[in-house]
Amino acid sequence: MPWEQTSAMDQRVKFIADCLSGRYSKSELCRAYGISRPTAYKWIKRYHEVKPPASRSFPGRPIITRTRLARKSVR
Repeated sequence: MPWEQTSAMDQRVKFIADCLSGRYSKSELCRAYGISRPTAYKWIKRYHEVKPPASRSFPGRPIITRTRLARKSVR
């Protein structure tokens, strides 16, 4: 079986996911991931400041509708 290779960013994302799951304490996660508590708090703070695009809310309707696109192409 080959060694599993992950990037530093993959490890951070997994850390945040484990933290948000609520199954582990921050101390347990810090020991498991081999990071200090200040680093963990920094990563969590950054996550809450700049959330991933999938978690951001989008407006209810599209900015350009199909009819507006059709009118632009006719002109």
